[in-house]
Amino acid sequence: MQCWNITKYIYVTLLPPNSAQNPAASAAQTVLNTLNAPYFRMAKAGFVHCPSENEPDVVCCFFCLIELEGWEPEDVPWSEHAKRSPNCGFLTMKKDFTNLTVAEYLGMEKDRLKIYLRKISHKKMASMREAIDYTLETLKSHLDS
Repeated sequence: MQCWNITKYIYVTLLPPNSAQNPAASAAQTVLNTLNAPYFRMAKAGFVHCPSENEPDVVCCFFCLIELEGWEPEDVPWSEHAKRSPNCGFLTMKKDFTNLTVAEYLGMEKDRLKIYLRKISHKKMASMREAIDYTLETLKSHLDS
């Protein structure tokens, strides 16, 4: 098993069982597939577990940041991901993540960071709008009194 820590998200993938990089993966893969098959299928489709107080079963794509919840063991993560985020850069890759060149990886990372920064800035702007609305209402109520 290989893991890449990508900012606060973790992408997990299993090497092919007879891979030259990991000849012992066959036995480990059998055990892992038996014990946690749904979780590894989700990880291979780019999803990581990102729960909150209100939504404990949410998963999030490490690349496009689409959030999905209510997973059933028989759900197909690749299909669900493609249905809800067809333009995700991770889904549209033409080669396996482990075979990317440094330039390809850095290009993808740049795109991923743009998506992340856009999402964070939208959340921050929404929070600021709420604070402004609250302040305006408070001022109006004080001026009307």
